[in-house]
Amino acid sequence: KKNDDAISRPIKKNVKFGSAYFVAAEAGISMLPFIEIGPRIEYLQATPLEYLSEGGGTFQALNIDATLTSFMLGATTGLDLPLTGLGFQVAGYAGHGYAVARSTYASTNSKSASQLTGGGFVAQLEAKLKYSILPLVSFDLIGGMRFASVGVLADGGKPSAQSFDFSGINAGGGLT
Repeated sequence: KKNDDAISRPIKKNVKFGSAYFVAAEAGISMLPFIEIGPRIEYLQATPLEYLSEGGGTFQALNIDATLTSFMLGATTGLDLPLTGLGFQVAGYAGHGYAVARSTYASTNSKSASQLTGGGFVAQLEAKLKYSILPLVSFDLIGGMRFASVGVLADGGKPSAQSFDFSGINAGGGLT
C-alpha cells in the first residue's frame, strides 16, 4: 500500500496487514471415528507495507516486511459422501506464533533498519471441501479464519510498543 502522507503521521502501534501468502503442513492421527488430532506448522509472509512521503525537497520512505511462523495442535472432523468422491471437513487449531518484522527507513538525510521479534497465541478455524482424484489422494478447497495478533515485539531485546495483527480470512487449495 502506498500512502503519500503516512510518514508525516506516527505509524500505528498495531499494524494490520492487508494480504499474505502462506504454506502449511499438518499431520493427523485418528483417535476416534471421524476425529483426527495432530500438529500443524504454518509459515506466513505478509505483503510488505510501504509508506512514502515526498515534497519540499525532502523524501521519506518506510518499508515493513513481516513473517509469522506458527506451531499449532488441532482437531479435524469430517464426512465423506459415499460413491461421489466428495468429502467435507472442519478443523480447529491453536498454538504459538513467532513473528519477525524487518523495517527500513530512509529519508533525504538518513537511513536506518531494525528487526522486531515476538510471539503470541494463534488460532485457526477452517473448512475443507475434498474431491478424491485417486484412492488416498484428494484435491482440497480450503477456507477459514486466522486469529493471530502478536503483542509486544522486541527490538534487539528491548521491548517496543509495536504489535502486528496477522488475523484474517484465508483461502487456498491443497493435495492430501
